[in-house]
Amino acid sequence: MGNVFDDTDRVGPPESWAAPFRKALGLRGRPDSKMKWYLIWARRFAAYLAYRPIHLATHDDAEGFLTTLASSPRISGWQVEQATDALTILLGSVFGHGRGRRMRVQFALSLPA
Repeated sequence: MGNVFDDTDRVGPPESWAAPFRKALGLRGRPDSKMKWYLIWARRFAAYLAYRPIHLATHDDAEGFLTTLASSPRISGWQVEQATDALTILLGSVFGHGRGRRMRVQFALSLPA
């Protein structure tokens, strides 16, 4: 499993899914100012998958990633929502997996000691 919390954006050749993902984000009205973060969430998800190709990812994979993300004390609820939106669009619009299906995220409840 990759480090989903690393804030560095890796540098390398563009992914084959990046251009269609950008187009899908634009068609869904996501602002250009947020585009970078949607791509970062998708890349972190790809890292989470380790060596499995992202186009073979399932909704269960995405929900596992999002649940892991939600359990991090360094990640806010709005960031989990943004990552959820990013992966819903990536899997549904770019890869055609479960179009219109929304991800379920299990949030860890932290109770005061």
